[in-house]
Amino acid sequence: MDDALDEQHVFAWVEQFFKFDSRQDQDFFAPKEVVRDMLQHDEYLANTMKSQTGARAINNCIIDIIRDMLDQPPRHEISTQYAYGTDPNKPRSSRQQKARCYRYMAVKDLQHVRPDFRTQFDKLLRPESRRTRSTTEVASVTAVAMPQGVEPSTEQQSDDDSDGSIHEVTPTLEPEVEVDKIDEIEIISFDPAEDQHRNKRQCSGFAALPPPSAGTMLVDEHSDESGVDATDAAMNSCLEADIIATALFDPYTGEGLVYMSELYSGTATCVRQMLHRFGSRLRALIVDCVPAQECGVADIAKDSGPIIFYKYNVGIVTFELFKKWYQYFFQVGPEAVSRIHASFCCETFGYINLCNENPPRDKHGRAQNNTGHLHDQHLIRLLELFNSLLAVNPIMLQTIENPDHSSFLKFDPIAKAMADPSWTILTGSHCKGATVELDGEVFGPDLNRQGALKPRKDTIYCTRNIGSKSQLEVCSKKGECRMKVPGYQHHVLIIANHTGKNLPGQRLVPAAQKAVIPLGVHDKIFGLHRDKITTFGAHSDLCSNCGETGTLALCQTTGCTHAHHLHCCMQIPDSHGHFYCDSCNMEHHLQERRSGQQSTSGL
Repeated sequence: MDDALDEQHVFAWVEQFFKFDSRQDQDFFAPKEVVRDMLQHDEYLANTMKSQTGARAINNCIIDIIRDMLDQPPRHEISTQYAYGTDPNKPRSSRQQKARCYRYMAVKDLQHVRPDFRTQFDKLLRPESRRTRSTTEVASVTAVAMPQGVEPSTEQQSDDDSDGSIHEVTPTLEPEVEVDKIDEIEIISFDPAEDQHRNKRQCSGFAALPPPSAGTMLVDEHSDESGVDATDAAMNSCLEADIIATALFDPYTGEGLVYMSELYSGTATCVRQMLHRFGSRLRALIVDCVPAQECGVADIAKDSGPIIFYKYNVGIVTFELFKKWYQYFFQVGPEAVSRIHASFCCETFGYINLCNENPPRDKHGRAQNNTGHLHDQHLIRLLELFNSLLAVNPIMLQTIENPDHSSFLKFDPIAKAMADPSWTILTGSHCKGATVELDGEVFGPDLNRQGALKPRKDTIYCTRNIGSKSQLEVCSKKGECRMKVPGYQHHVLIIANHTGKNLPGQRLVPAAQKAVIPLGVHDKIFGLHRDKITTFGAHSDLCSNCGETGTLALCQTTGCTHAHHLHCCMQIPDSHGHFYCDSCNMEHHLQERRSGQQSTSGL
């Protein structure tokens, strides 16, 4: 909780405008968008909401207030996401009506709610208006669902229906499903009769871990295919289930500020793309070692304001220094930063340097002169900065860019870093990544094309917090490309001409534009990032056992990013619907074993 927040003021405000379901027997929800709008009418709270830290503090305070108003510990998550008003004949998707809500709290008087919100959130603001709903089968690759082993309500559709669809219902006194953390979720429930099969299911030679009360681990060398099949069949059925997942935070929703940074910025194309997305909501720090005018960012960066350019030797930037900058310029900590991009200097890594008499690196990326060694130090420091930032914000989008035709990925610290599954390497061509919306159109006569032309420049992007199966477009010699000369298979713009003679309609790209990344590429990467974090958060989107994607259960141990297919893991969710990965379960049992040994030795 933020020490500066006046919690008594928050309590008085909440008590004035909201009522509470203290017995947890009413269908109370308060859409967060409505609450945020109402907060703007209180001068103190409105000012506090202007910062991300203040908004989080108020949110946490409201959750604590609701919890204190309940007669018993909450049966469901207080902060939740509720899907409503769904057409039962349409598949679940990100386009259906959903709202982040506070559970067990409702607006006292709807006159305090904006008229458009009263219409938009009618079914949430008036519990009596909500009706039993159903949805068709989910086909998306999504996150978690945990079995509770509860009996279906009388309003629930019978499980004799064998059409394979997944049904949602709204019980009379409780919401049909607790979806607190993710935008798309596949509802999976299990027949308690199948639990015994699941407890004996194999993965990599190990059977299920016993319940916490048991003392030994069963080992079975033989696979039990029938158990797997039974589990899969149970997955496709739907008893009523509570959904329990890892808390996900999407910093881009609502009206809050978005913080980012671009290092080794050049023209700051990443910031320009985010400006296109978020406009006045964006707060960005651009850092480069040459003046803003030389970088080409003087048009968007000011000494003070939402977009700040800071001339500094990026190669010596540390986490502590980065932290100090954000506290000084924006009055927030580094945990508020949701995106950071670095176009690291490619001067020494390009294979073209191998033609020099004294190349800075060999073909394996090993430094051979002072410049190469200096860049080694800078890149290592950049990796350290990125690791420290990820530790304070595990869902931060991080990207490091360098040309493809280079030894960048062979550089030992980079190679070791990329071996970590948190990193995903993308390769894309500038010509294919540029979009009409963000980069502009190409026009003019066939042999004199003009406009937003880009060369074919294949580029590497080392990324964090995008899907592991993500990819960008790479141009081919014979494929279609709007950057090619019409009627020919060569591009209008080329980086270099080794023959000394241009082909028809061809010309060299201006020197200042050679390294400019299309805004469309940044936007594509950002979209991949949003898809990842709204489904899996900081968790891996690959099963820790088999390394494949699919419907995954997310480990709920704080700080653990492992995920499993339920048919791969050793142990099913516990009686409360909580799921912990194999590694965390092993650690739990080891701790119990150590504790038992200590108790015995003490006797």
